[in-house]
Amino acid sequence: MFYGCDNMGIEWIITWAAVIISLVALLFSLSKPPIKDWIIVYFLKAFISLNIAVFLVAQERFIFPVRFLPEVYQTSILFDLLVFPILCVLYNQTSYKSNLRSIIIQSVLYSGIMTAIEVWLERYTKLIEYINWSWLHTFAYLIITFLAVRAIMAIIRKLSKDDRLFR
Repeated sequence: MFYGCDNMGIEWIITWAAVIISLVALLFSLSKPPIKDWIIVYFLKAFISLNIAVFLVAQERFIFPVRFLPEVYQTSILFDLLVFPILCVLYNQTSYKSNLRSIIIQSVLYSGIMTAIEVWLERYTKLIEYINWSWLHTFAYLIITFLAVRAIMAIIRKLSKDDRLFR
């Protein structure tokens, strides 16, 4: 199940803590209306995150020495399919009724905290290793993808409200 970690030390603890916290956050975040919006955000973010991660790993920007299902994925599916999508749902919920300035500020705050955590993980664990990548790349990537999903959801809401999407 894990690759690259013989004794399952700190990486094992961090990974399972992330799984448990993420699943609890998922249950709470998907219980707030409009639930269909949060489900769309979750799957949209998972799709975007996983595809970009596959591309970046293939480009040797970074690697994940310790990861779930190494025989199937070269990426961190825990991050791409669970942690990042849930955080994107939470970001969309907290910025749901916000103005543009607040939406951008929240994106920067979420991205800053996530980048700081990733930098710590890169320095002190085997969960991620930068090759041709830096924390600035991560910070920009996170901001752009948070805002992109938020913008896509605004468009979906507008089209759905106008009832043009499903005719």
